[in-house]
Amino acid sequence: MQSNRIGKLLSVLAIAAAVKAGGLGFVPSGWAADVTYSIDDGTAERALGIDPGEDVIWFNTFPVQAGGEVINSISASYGRPGLTGALNGFPISILLYEDTDGGDPFNAVLKQQLNTTIANANSNTLNVYNLTPTEIHGTLLAAVLFRNTTAVSKFITPSDETAPVFASRSFFGFTVDDLNQNDLSSIPLANRGTAESAGFPGNWLVRANGTPVPEVGCATAAMALVLPCARRRRRV
Repeated sequence: MQSNRIGKLLSVLAIAAAVKAGGLGFVPSGWAADVTYSIDDGTAERALGIDPGEDVIWFNTFPVQAGGEVINSISASYGRPGLTGALNGFPISILLYEDTDGGDPFNAVLKQQLNTTIANANSNTLNVYNLTPTEIHGTLLAAVLFRNTTAVSKFITPSDETAPVFASRSFFGFTVDDLNQNDLSSIPLANRGTAESAGFPGNWLVRANGTPVPEVGCATAAMALVLPCARRRRRV
């Protein structure tokens, strides 16, 4: 009798430990698959340029989908095949914004920033940048910021112009002075807008990946079983 109770207690503790080690005590709701946020086909037909001494930000907007509320990575490409201008190795910032009202994206709030360098330029390669998982509400902005400190123009922003093109989803902004990524509304109105407002209808090669909001799962249930078992053990 005592041996059986001890065995049950150890089994439940093992299950709880395994769940905790695998997911810090949480499991995804329904074990849903990841959500990939994308409005491009993976191929850039054009790359928009930025002049020397200017900063540019470009981003796509995505309404947050159920099961993809927690953003854990952003993917971005640079330039386009056929161009030879040097881009690799230049500093870049990957930015995640939250626009809770789904209106003007230039009032979005910066939630995550990753500073890195450009790689695989002019090849249609979507580089994956892992972020601290962050829950987003409303609309997410997957953005890239580049500051052109060189003496030449850099054709860096890749645009997919093959149909279908999703209007009012790809945006840009640029400044001659330092662009404040913490306040996109500070970009002059004349220096920001949609891809189509600049005369180049298309969508940037920028994506995001989301997972479900975690909820208390098996670990909690397991611990609920552990406590009664422990209490019974003490009474033996």
